[in-house]
This record gives sequence, C-alpha cells and structure tokens, in this order.
Amino acid sequence: MSTAQSTIPFLPAAGTRVQELLAALPVAAYTCDADGCLTFFNERAAELWGRRPNLNDTGERYCGSLTLLSVDGAQMSHETSWMALTLRTGTTYEGRGVVILRPDGSRRRVLASVSPLYDDAGTVVGAASLLTDITGQVQSEAPDFAVDVTEEKTAKTALQASEANFRGFFDSVAVGAVQVGKDGRFMRVNDRYCEITGYSREELLKMGPLDLDHPDDREADKERVQRFVTGVDPFYRAEKRYLRKDGSVSWVRVAANLLRDENPESIHSAAIVEDISERKLAEQALQDADRLKDEFMATLAHELRNPLAPMQTAIDLLRDRVTDQADWCHGVLERQVKHLTQLVADLLDISRITSNKLEVHHRPIELADVVQAAVESTRSMLERCDQELIVAMPARRLYLDGDLVRLAQVFSNLLSNAAKFTEGPGTVRLTAEAVGAEIRVSVSDTGIGMSEDERAHAFNKFYQGSRRPERSFGGLGIGLSLVRQLVDLHGGTIEARSAGMGRGSEFVVRLPARTGAASTPTPAGLTRSITAQRVLVVDDNRDGAESLARLLRHLGYEVAAEYDGLTALERAKHFEPDVVVLDLGMPKVDGFQVCERLRAHTWKRRPCIIALTGWGRENDLARTKNAGFDAHLVKPVSADVLMELLEHHLQS
Repeated sequence: MSTAQSTIPFLPAAGTRVQELLAALPVAAYTCDADGCLTFFNERAAELWGRRPNLNDTGERYCGSLTLLSVDGAQMSHETSWMALTLRTGTTYEGRGVVILRPDGSRRRVLASVSPLYDDAGTVVGAASLLTDITGQVQSEAPDFAVDVTEEKTAKTALQASEANFRGFFDSVAVGAVQVGKDGRFMRVNDRYCEITGYSREELLKMGPLDLDHPDDREADKERVQRFVTGVDPFYRAEKRYLRKDGSVSWVRVAANLLRDENPESIHSAAIVEDISERKLAEQALQDADRLKDEFMATLAHELRNPLAPMQTAIDLLRDRVTDQADWCHGVLERQVKHLTQLVADLLDISRITSNKLEVHHRPIELADVVQAAVESTRSMLERCDQELIVAMPARRLYLDGDLVRLAQVFSNLLSNAAKFTEGPGTVRLTAEAVGAEIRVSVSDTGIGMSEDERAHAFNKFYQGSRRPERSFGGLGIGLSLVRQLVDLHGGTIEARSAGMGRGSEFVVRLPARTGAASTPTPAGLTRSITAQRVLVVDDNRDGAESLARLLRHLGYEVAAEYDGLTALERAKHFEPDVVVLDLGMPKVDGFQVCERLRAHTWKRRPCIIALTGWGRENDLARTKNAGFDAHLVKPVSADVLMELLEHHLQS
C-alpha cells in the first residue's frame, strides 16, 4: 500500500467541518490560515506541544511548539517549517521528520504531514497538518538522541502506526469517506459511504464514483473528473445526484484532492462525501414557497381588480351625472365594496390562506344576486373579448344557503374562463334552473374546447392546458381548483364537459336549494332622530376624514375634521366635541396618545371616543379598550353601523 494513503483526505476550506473532523482524529492535528496563524488544534496537538497556543495570533505562526529542531538537533525557524513551505508553495509534504522542544525541556520526535486547503476559486487559504509522535520508536532504536538512527526504518515503523490510526479514523468518521485509484475504481470506502449509496463494501470495490452518478449528471461529472485528474482544476468539488442501489435518488456533496508520493504512478484521490438530500429538499421547499408567494400575489391582484372594474364604471357615470343610472351605480358600489371588504377580511387571516383553508359564511341568499354580482365583475372582460353574454334565469326566484361573495367568485371565474378561451367573437351562456332539491347552473361557451385529458385534469391546482389562446391573459392555473373547493364548501358539485377540440366547453354547478325564501331587509334611507351634536373626525388620510365629515354633515351633525393628532387636541379644547371618531395609525402623535390626552382633560361633558381604523385583530380591539376608547370600528364601515353607534352613545 502506498504510504500516501496515510495522509488526510481532502478537506474544504477551514471551518466547522474541518474542525469536527480533525478533532476526531487519533493523532495530533492543527490548521493555519494563509498567513500562518493557527486557526485550530485538537487536544492531541496540545498534549504533544506541551502548551495551548493562542489562535489567530500573529505571534503564533506555523506551529504550536515554541521551539523546533531538525532531526540532527539544529534549531529550525518556524518560517522554514513544513507548514510554512506548504502555505508558500501549495505543496503537500508527508512523513517529514522534526523535533519539538516542549516548555518542560523534553523533546518529542514527530513526522509531519501537511496538505494545503483551498477555497472555491482554487486559492490556497490555509493548510492542515497531522503530527505523528515517533519518539518511542526512535528511542527503542537509539536511546540517545545524539546517535544517528536509520531514518527509513524509523519512518516505516511510524507510518505503519499512522496508517493504523488513519484506518480507524477513516472507518469511523460520520461522513462518507472514499479513496479512488488511478483506474477510477474505489480502493477504500467506509461504512457511512455504503449507507449513502445502498451498496455493500464488496460491491463498491468493483465500481467507481461515475457508476453511481445519476444518468442526467454523468456527462458533466466525467468532464469535471477529467479536469481534476489532469491538474487543470486543483481540486474536485461537486453537488450531484447518486442513483442508489434501490433506484432512489439522493443528493451528495463531494470534495476530493489528489494524493501522490515520490512515485508519480502512485497517484490516487481521497474524498469526503456528505448526504445533502435533506438540505436539497429544504431548498426545494423554499423555492416552492417563493413560487406560491408570487402566485398568491398575482391571485390577490386579480381578486381585487375584479370588483374595482364595475366600481370605476359606476363612478364615471356618477361623475357625468347620468341621473337615470344613479340607482344602478349605487347598487354596484354597495355590492362591490362589500365584496372587497370580505376579500380584505380573508386576507388578514394569513394562516388560513397559506394553509389553503377557505371559509364560507352561510346565510339565505337569492341566486339572482349571485349571478348579478358575477356578471358585473366580468362584464368588461366579456366585452373586451367580444363575447355575447346570454343569461337565462327561471321565472321564479331561486334561494340557497351560501356565501354570496364566494359564489359570485365561482361564477365570475367560470365566465372569465369562457371569455378567455374563445378565439374571436363568440357566445357565453349562463343558464340556471331548479332540478328537484338542487339548483343547476351551467356556464357554456363556443371556445376552443377541451380534450379528454384536459377535462380529467381541469380542476387540478396549477394545471394549464397545452393550448393557450393569445388572449387568454396568462393565468396561474388555480382558478378552477379554487372554484371546485368553493363549490365543495357549499355542499355542491361541479363537472367539466366538452364535445371535443374546437367545440366549446361547459361547466355545470349543482348546489343544494333552500326550501324557503330568504328574508331580505329593505334598505333604509339615512335618517337620524335627535338634535345636532358635535363630532370631531381625526384621520391623517385627508380623503378619509373629509368623506366621513361630509356624510355626517349631511346627516345633520356639526362636524370638524383634523388630519394629525396635535392639531386635533388643540381643536378639541375649543370645539368640545360630543363624539371623537379617531384613526389610530397616525404619525408623530398616534390615536392611542390622542385618546389618552383627551381622557386626561377636564370636560363639561365626557366625549365618546370611537376608534375607526384598518386594524381589526383581537389584540387591536383589546388595546383600544384598555386605552379608553368607547368603541372600535374597522374600515370600511357602513353609514348604518356608524349612525347606530353614534345614536346609541349620544343617547347614553
């Protein structure tokens, strides 16, 4: 066996992994950085030197021994030691004799083996040294140090001991360790490497590392090995896939260097192999999470834009004073604001959204209201895609128990898909009917149709068919999956149909019908019954403050509006409000501080202080209560709710 096998296998740049390995060695070991400063030593080294040198100290360079001697007894400077030579030249030295003079005056004869350490760019960043104490062997040959002994015999004995020590380390180290011969076959493997690959030691010794490579990685690895063995690259380092004996795939990180002694033909390599499959799985999970985050943000934008489109149309009509459309505009704005409010409320529960858990709020609703909301949110899409929409509803009203916002989301998604997947002008039909105890709603189109395979996968999350019309507007492949989940939560079913490619598609939703009619409250006008009272509105959002002030003035209140906490406090002293409607998240002096100072002031009559804020978590409500607020409202708040609260507190 070549004496080069007694050297340490390649180790990556000095760090935690190097230290763990060297600490486990049965011989003295230490490392230095590129400047020669000691960066690590194990307990065997400290015992050998007879002292514990300082780490990272420019005064402690190249070796932990205070004094070094050559084998003939002459003093040797640290700058000419084997460690210093390795750091200057990058050369590996093995079994070089040196004498250590310890602080107590005793001497230890050692053989030093030094290997350079590289960074990812191939630059020498340090070196590691093993020190084998051969004092006992030398003294048995020649008790008097002054007597010249046969160096070859002593070195042979020491290297045999070193080889035995190394074999013990090699076999017990917690990572995979291998040695590979010039022919590319394994010379030695440890138990951990057998565990990583799934092969026995006997099987591996008939193989080489390339035999374990995943087929897709093998060609790139061959090129990497060739550059390594020819000396183009000073070391081999790779993260790659192994195909285990059982056919499963594992990820490994391999770091290797070439080993040679005075005989050039004895070249071989040693490597450390780590199983990094868990890390790769974690990285993949992070990538998936990042992708899901992007998809979620895109979905959020889509969800928010749907109701914003009809709201903008209604605002334009009101701005142009199209009086015969005023009632329609008011209805659109009311429904879509409710839609947005519900969406925002859902977004606040991040844990529910990220865990893919959706909730529906069941109440008696009329199907016509659901269809109307869905049509309003998709009308612009249908018009942009040049689609004629035909809605066929039965003469009698159909009722069900469900969540109007979520069911509107179901049918708006189906209508949008019908428009997107129809090339050129076409027709989209929404038909509703009662069938026994069910309500059946069909959305059909004259579009590109679906193959049998596409129908089978249509409701799978992230699935997108191979045929994408130019005007399909992208998409995340989650719309139909969400539709099915929402329909399931309503106790219903959905089915995809198509007569084939180019022959359109149909989606049929079946929902349980409600036996009795829904009790729909009659909208009431904005009225109040008591005499005018003073209300101070405080919000750093000027539009928010002014819009609320205008509404309250319209209702007969005397109103003052301020846009920061300090000005509001000064205004309150002179205005003496009966009610303060106060935002919380204001700069400099926030709503909590304003409330505290208002409560500390002496008033003729104690004002009612109401928090009106975008913060609506349970701890937010508890915090406002503890701060002295009388009530907590979450934006946006309807006029009816605000009026009821004002009337209650003013009457009290």
